[in-house]
Amino acid sequence: MMQRFDLNFASSRSEGHWLGMFLLAIAALATAKLVDIYVTTKGEIGHLETRIAQFERRASGIVPRVEIAEATVKEIRHANEVIDQIALPWDRLFKAVDAAASNKVALLGITPDQKSGTVEVKGECADLATVFDYVKRLEQQTSLGRVYLLNHQVNAQDPQRPVRFTVTASWMQTTSRL
Repeated sequence: MMQRFDLNFASSRSEGHWLGMFLLAIAALATAKLVDIYVTTKGEIGHLETRIAQFERRASGIVPRVEIAEATVKEIRHANEVIDQIALPWDRLFKAVDAAASNKVALLGITPDQKSGTVEVKGECADLATVFDYVKRLEQQTSLGRVYLLNHQVNAQDPQRPVRFTVTASWMQTTSRL
């Protein structure tokens, strides 16, 4: 016959009770320490935020914040454009174009583009050979670079058949402000 087992899950033994109480006490101490660290850190953060606010108030008294109106920004940009136009190396450009000049070429216009640092030279002459000769003379100028013939057109309606042309060249370093 089988023997009967006596299973008692609610034991009255006290061995495990002391171990549980010990672990509970350690957990309570660790929790208390973490709460202390949290409270201390929170106090330090509050103190530092107060100091930052004091410094900001002092700084705002020293240097007032300036709101620049859009109209003022536009005026500043326009003034900078005018300054940039005045500061352009006009003398170098005109000397280079003048040095390449020929009595066979009539200049019709010089159009500088400050933003790209290029210039377009428009002119008219008797034939294409003169155009190519003029482009060569422009290429020889040290203050001009990347000289190219953009286009040319023979005026067939004129009995002398003059050639109009456009040459482009780089002539300055680009700069930008605001």
